[in-house]
Amino acid sequence: MHVLVLFTYNYSLTTWNDSGTFYKEIESYERLSKKNINFTFLTFSENEPHLDYLKKHKIKVLPIYKYMKKSKFKIINYLKSFFIPFYLKDKLGEVDVIKQNQLLGSWIAITFKIILKKPLFIRTGYDMYEFSIKENKNRFTQFLYKLLTSVSLKFADFYTASSLSDINFLEKNFNIKKNFIQHRPNWVREINSIEFNERIPNKIIVIGRLEVQKNLSYLIKSFSNSNNFKVFFASKNLG
Repeated sequence: MHVLVLFTYNYSLTTWNDSGTFYKEIESYERLSKKNINFTFLTFSENEPHLDYLKKHKIKVLPIYKYMKKSKFKIINYLKSFFIPFYLKDKLGEVDVIKQNQLLGSWIAITFKIILKKPLFIRTGYDMYEFSIKENKNRFTQFLYKLLTSVSLKFADFYTASSLSDINFLEKNFNIKKNFIQHRPNWVREINSIEFNERIPNKIIVIGRLEVQKNLSYLIKSFSNSNNFKVFFASKNLG
């Protein structure tokens, strides 16, 4: 089986590498490659790291901007992205399944589906449309995210969300069949943990991105008047 994996729009292996998530992101593909499943990654870059490593795991990488010139204007790159499937379809070989990683960029995956006539799997880790509402983005942006979500739900053969609240939101706001969206939670690797009574008392470490959506302000406020607890943040955002 050959699976075409489209990265989130404007994401690449370099994005994964710089964020420190490369090996976590790649782990599931490594396991599947042992079951005779081949992958082609379509990434938004010109050159990528770890290509030799991925080749050992039956993963081929096609950096889009190696074949299409990247413009310095964002709007031009958006417009050119609709033509990516026509530029690269002859470089893929036989494809059995198309997978879109996150909703942003799904218009490219949908075009591939139409051209190649293959099933489309869209995987989301969060709901862009719901976030645009909660973050009070302008009405036009909300409309675009809603339109993208609606079209993606229509064309997807298989659609997953990482939380039940996302599924409930989509079922409430879009005309889709009950149970069409499957629940696939985000995951973390199991690691050896220290016994509770051996841990450092009254110290909390928070690991993650410093983003408004993580609601870290609530955590800070919760411990702001405490003399017993200290909170430490570990994040790539801190430089």
